[in-house]
Amino acid sequence: MNKQPKWSLLAKYLSDECSESEINAVNQWLEADEKNKKILESYKNIWEVKEPESATSDVNALWEKINERISAKVKTDKHLTDIYETDKKKSAIPLIYKLVQYPVLRYAAVFFIIVTVSVLYYLITNQGNIVNARNWKIVTVGNGKQLDFTLSDGTKLIMDAGSRLQYPETFNADFREIKFEGEAYLEVRHDENKPFKIHADNAIIEVLGTKFNIRNWKESRKVEVAVLEGKVALENSEKTENRIILRKGFAGNLSADGMLNGPDQVEIDSYISWMKGEISFDDASLSEVLAQVERWYNVNISLKDSTVLKERLSVFVDKKSLTNVLDLLTKLTNTNYKISGNNILLNPNQAQN
Repeated sequence: MNKQPKWSLLAKYLSDECSESEINAVNQWLEADEKNKKILESYKNIWEVKEPESATSDVNALWEKINERISAKVKTDKHLTDIYETDKKKSAIPLIYKLVQYPVLRYAAVFFIIVTVSVLYYLITNQGNIVNARNWKIVTVGNGKQLDFTLSDGTKLIMDAGSRLQYPETFNADFREIKFEGEAYLEVRHDENKPFKIHADNAIIEVLGTKFNIRNWKESRKVEVAVLEGKVALENSEKTENRIILRKGFAGNLSADGMLNGPDQVEIDSYISWMKGEISFDDASLSEVLAQVERWYNVNISLKDSTVLKERLSVFVDKKSLTNVLDLLTKLTNTNYKISGNNILLNPNQAQN
């Protein structure tokens, strides 16, 4: 569980009012990422401020101290000056002070506190992306669909089902930058003064103007790029000194462990055939193939025996007929299937004596 729990659950957790199942849910979130522990610690430091017994409470002083620390951090980064205004934060302190004086309003106050700390924590720990923090937009493509999309610079994308694009409303004056997950064909508008960068998992793809395909599905745990026209640089975002140059007719990939592979001369049509509803898998895991089937046909596939997911397949998938695809996959994996609405269950065939 890496998704942050609801504010009400965290408030109950800090108040020691959680049930055993709720405590387990929060503990799972804490164990999922070291950053989560730091976030909760920030909440705890504020939550443990006692309700004042008199008008001499130190809550106001505590918030002044927090404000001073945040202000000091903000001043070190010029990108944050447009987002964080010290005077506005100070003006909120008396309001919070009044809220926490009354037990009946304590939960309302902690929700405000948690949201505020969360936002500030995000801004401070993600300063590399802060320039466009208020301008980034997200586009997701539903299962069973494809989407044609054009960015503000004229760059065109055709995105496959299940893909996710993050982009700024307007690009930086010196470069163009997007984030992408899924599969897409891109025609990047040429601008030698503003390189175009794509952040995909642990990879960075940089181009000036070209046509290429990017594949970045979590099931395959790698980022693949195939170039139809022009030239593309593919590099590891953590080791930017390592990169490969891909030209027309060549492909390369960055594996989950950070290894760059290629360039390899390939049959480019096989990389973009997905736009026609066709895709070939070469020595792919069954989990990769089933994930593509789920995206294309907008179905949910489950298996009684999950070990079969590790099987490797070389198979051609045609989007025209779901039953034909299932017939082929079950034959290759010695399974059978049952369809109930949008749900498909794969069962292992009984061994014959």
